[in-house]
Amino acid sequence: MKQRMPQLVLIVSTLGVFWLGMQIVHEAGHLLAAWFVGADVKHVILHPLKISQTQLEQRPPPVSVVWCGSLFGMAAPLVCYATWEFLRLPGGYLWRCFAGFCLLANGTYLAAGALANVGDAHDLLLAGIPTWRVVGVGLLSAPPGLWMFRRQIQHFGLGQAAGRVSVDAAYVMAFLLLAIVSLELAKGGRIDFAG
Repeated sequence: MKQRMPQLVLIVSTLGVFWLGMQIVHEAGHLLAAWFVGADVKHVILHPLKISQTQLEQRPPPVSVVWCGSLFGMAAPLVCYATWEFLRLPGGYLWRCFAGFCLLANGTYLAAGALANVGDAHDLLLAGIPTWRVVGVGLLSAPPGLWMFRRQIQHFGLGQAAGRVSVDAAYVMAFLLLAIVSLELAKGGRIDFAG
């Protein structure tokens, strides 16, 4: 079991970092768009045990602000991955998998949200965006996300790797997870902007 501990740490901490990181990047997209169009942001919920949310003073929110959560949430990790690969820095597989995770998560969120009429998709449908368009963006985004995971399982000690992983990567991801959780909890899971 001791031999598998770095693998377990890497997998669990990576999943945590990817989930929380995806929410941070998604909400950053909403924030950037809100500031760009001059919308007033009341607060952002970023808490390890809650679904993230950006709340604006204006209801319903501008369509561009709603779209930018998922669009920035998919594009920014792809740019980071491409930059990391261009610079040939170690650990590129983590950025590749994070970018894939963000594509998959945001795509699924849009498609399922449009069909269930919840979340950002609900706001887009209220603004008159056709359901097929929201579902279409989601369905076009999710498969490339899955594709980015191909041939990456060995980095997580699965398949022929038989439990062998980069111990450094396991430590880095565990540290990142602890840092993100600590920062989110330190702020009470809520960042206020208004008044």
